[in-house]
Amino acid sequence: RVIQIRHTGAEDLIGSLEPGSVSGVIADPPWEYGNSTSGGSGTSSAAHLYQTGSDAWIASVLASCWSLCGPSAYLAIWCTWPKLADWFAVHHLIPWRYVTGGAWVKDGGFGMGYHHAGDSEIWLLYVKGSPRPADGRQSNGVHAPRLGHSEKPQQALDRLVHTVAPKGGLILDPFAGESASLARCCLRLGRQYVGAEIDAERHERALRRLSGESAAQARMRNQIALFG
Repeated sequence: RVIQIRHTGAEDLIGSLEPGSVSGVIADPPWEYGNSTSGGSGTSSAAHLYQTGSDAWIASVLASCWSLCGPSAYLAIWCTWPKLADWFAVHHLIPWRYVTGGAWVKDGGFGMGYHHAGDSEIWLLYVKGSPRPADGRQSNGVHAPRLGHSEKPQQALDRLVHTVAPKGGLILDPFAGESASLARCCLRLGRQYVGAEIDAERHERALRRLSGESAAQARMRNQIALFG
C-alpha cells in the first residue's frame, strides 16, 4: 500500500500523477488571512508557522486536481469560519460543485477567534459527477479534543476518508502539513495516500509522526529545537 508524504510543492505533486489515478481529494489549504485577529498574530499566526497562499492560488491548485480523479469523485476542503466568505467569492474558479459540509467542535480550552472564539472548524464537500460515499453515509458532526496547530482529529478524518475513497483507493492531499494526520488515517483505514509538504522542516516532522512519534513527543522535540 502506498503512503507517501513527498517533500515537494502541491503543483509539482499534482503534475506527477496520472489522470484518473486518484479516488478523491482531501485538502487543508494554507489559508492567507488579511486580518491579524482572524488568522492569529505574531508567532501564533498562520503566516509565521508555514507558507500561506492566496485564495485564487488555492483555487487553482484544487482545480488542477479535477483531471486526476475519475468521472465521479469527492473533494473535501477544511476551512475556518472567518475565511468562508472569502473562499465562496472565488470557489467558482474550481470545476467542483459544492454540496454540503461538516464541523469539528473542539473540546477543551477556549480557542483564539474572530468575534467568536474559534472553538469549531468546518469542512466543505464538493463533487465531480455523481459520487456516492465509499463506505455509506457519514455523520457531519464531530466532537473531539483540540490538537496542535492545523492537526485534524482522526474521528473527523475517518468520516472524510470513508466518504471519498474505497479501501485501496488513492487519496490526494495537496497540503500535507507537519502532523501527517491524514496520512496516518489512510494507513489505519487501508487507503493509499500521497501528499505534498514543501517546507523541509515540516516534511521531516510529518515523516516522524507517520513513523509513530506521538504528538507529545513532537511538541517536546520542537521545544528543544527552539529553546535548547
